[in-house]
This record gives sequence, C-alpha cells and structure tokens, in this order.
Amino acid sequence: DAVASTGLITLSVTSGTNVVVSTIADFPDAVSGVITLAANISYRQVKDITTSNRFIFSDNSSLQGDSEVNTSLTYTGTGNMFSWVNANVHIEHVTIKAPNGTVFSGLNTTASTFKFDCDTVDFDCKNLGAIAKTKQIRLTRCDYDVATQGFTFSGDMGYILVTNGFADIAAGTLFNLGTSTSDGITFDNMVTRGASGAKFLD
Repeated sequence: DAVASTGLITLSVTSGTNVVVSTIADFPDAVSGVITLAANISYRQVKDITTSNRFIFSDNSSLQGDSEVNTSLTYTGTGNMFSWVNANVHIEHVTIKAPNGTVFSGLNTTASTFKFDCDTVDFDCKNLGAIAKTKQIRLTRCDYDVATQGFTFSGDMGYILVTNGFADIAAGTLFNLGTSTSDGITFDNMVTRGASGAKFLD
C-alpha cells in the first residue's frame, strides 16, 4: 500500500495477504512465547532472524524467504519450533535452524484435506519432528542436517513425495514411517550420508 502526502510517498510492509519480515517484530506479537501466524497470510522473510519464540501455523499461512542461502530463521529453544492442527502449511526458500529443539509438530485430526509443502528449505536441527494425518506431503529440493531424529509419521498420510535433496544424518532415522499408512510414497534423486546406525527410512 502507498500513501501520498505533500510529495512524500510512504510504502507499507503489509500489502493484502503479504507481510515483509525483516525483524522478529514484523511477525504477530508473541503471547507467552508463542507467535501465531495469521490464516491466509504469507510472511516473506528478508533478513536472518533468531528467536526463542515458537510459531503456530494457522490454515494457509506460509513462510517464505528470499533464498535459503542468505535467509535463516533460528529457534534457540528446546520445544517445537512450528506447530499446527488442521492447517495447510507452506514453507519455501529459507534455512530453518533448531539446534536444540524440534522443527515440526503437525498433528492434524483428519487426513482428507490438509497439505504440507516445503520447497527449497535447508534444515539444520536436532529433530525434524512429528507429522500426522496429512493428505499430501511434498518436500522438494530440501536439505537435511539432523543431529538426533528426523520425521516421524503417524495416521493416514495420503501421498508423500520427497525429491532432489541431500541429507546428513548423525543419528536416528530421517523418515520414520512408524504406524502410518499411505496411498503412495516416492523418493527420487536423494543423496544421503549417515553415521553408523543412522537410517534414511524405517
């Protein structure tokens, strides 16, 4: 949005469904250490940010960076960095760091609707986290540097597509299917390096 007054044009960082994020203050206010991203809003991060706050995705909220090479979001806590229940979630072109914590807790109650999509995301974390009951999971051009444990799936997972990525696994399993069921799983063009005892799939 632009407002003109006596020859001066002021540009707002918020326009329609997009919010430009250059500091943690550009996200919604934290309540008890938790930032809830608004539904149907795309948060476009343009600078590196470090925070102890956790995030909750609302339905169709998304996080986008300028580039995973020069834009990172670092969580310094030990809990779940991103959580959601019954939401479509999209993340792209950003590096996600959680050296002491878990990146995801996405626990949907029905698999008939919701999608989880990461495109060109670098993960550098202790744990990737738990995903449940999701109609479609798509992880495209993502890299994974995992210290302890990768993804753990449960419930009806619909379709899972993982393509064009690199994984460095220090321990645990990158993709633990657990008790989940799926209509189809595709892994394509993945390069993996793992420590002794670490697994790509279980």
